[in-house]
Amino acid sequence: MTMFSVLVNSAVVLFLISPAASNSACGERCDPNAKIGFDLISNGKYWWGSKWTHRPKHGSTDSCICMKGRNPFEDYRCFKGMDFPSGRDEVMLDFPFDPRNPVDITIHGSDALWIDRFVIYSKAIKSERVDFPDGTYHILSGARFYGKHDTHGNCLSTDPNDNSFDQYAKSGRCFQTLVLWPDSKVYRGEGRVGHYRDQHLLSRTKAACARLTGRRRTEGEMPPAGVMVEVPEADFHDADHYSTPLPLDEDTLDEDPAGVHPPHVHNARDAQYVIELHSEIKQLIKTLSEDPEKKELMDGQIDSILNSAMLRVEQRLEREDGGEEVGVVPGSDETGSTAADAVDPLAKRLGA
Repeated sequence: MTMFSVLVNSAVVLFLISPAASNSACGERCDPNAKIGFDLISNGKYWWGSKWTHRPKHGSTDSCICMKGRNPFEDYRCFKGMDFPSGRDEVMLDFPFDPRNPVDITIHGSDALWIDRFVIYSKAIKSERVDFPDGTYHILSGARFYGKHDTHGNCLSTDPNDNSFDQYAKSGRCFQTLVLWPDSKVYRGEGRVGHYRDQHLLSRTKAACARLTGRRRTEGEMPPAGVMVEVPEADFHDADHYSTPLPLDEDTLDEDPAGVHPPHVHNARDAQYVIELHSEIKQLIKTLSEDPEKKELMDGQIDSILNSAMLRVEQRLEREDGGEEVGVVPGSDETGSTAADAVDPLAKRLGA
């Protein structure tokens, strides 16, 4: 073999094992800064309209999880367990795959994981429509959502009946594999098989989880685990922005939103609504108990009483905010006269 052949072969080998080669092989399809978010927080509203967030009981997992996707140089990522994130709805992981192809999410254990929704953040995702619970929608570039902010999600477990979460985290049966399709829909797999069925790939992910959960990796062994990362804050409603998640408002976290004595009221404004409505409801109950002729009220009457209470609070808050005050025109004195009032007497006589 000539020296030239040795140099060429060496260059090819270096190119194949280089991380940069992995990115260039996918081109713009594999964004090197792409992330996938696992949203583990359930969301809802109190009866007066304020939002609550909740960490479901038994919603996290210690079981190993693997992602499989399309990338010529990295077709899977595995990581041991997943706990609730701090300060965000989503656990953020590096996403090395082409988002135009399906992604399999497989759990290797019976410690169930509840996911409210998945989100893929990648510049390779072009304009897509995202519908929100209030009926509005946005055309987003750089993000794809699987699910909504609510109490309904998906369960990952090898035990199909392990969906023993609390009442604020609902799901159907659990599946070992969920498939994230490019049409923003989630499909179920069969065991460890989802879209990707290659037995060699399935064996490698199983072995990776065995290494993560069974023994420490030896020195020099490449870990297959994904890396949890922090991402900069940005408003994902901005269609022209590379979408990233909003931070979680820790003040809205509630261990038992429908309980008798939870910390429902998270601010002074909400407190006024709750106090006023509680007062009206108590008075309504008292009136019904004292007056036999008013045993039944029409829905319209109940709505009128409660809406009137809401209106009183709204108007009280508006006054406190100073929204009804009429200020003095800038540049005038306290009497309201301005420089414009100093009109030339001749101009007045001429009707100016």
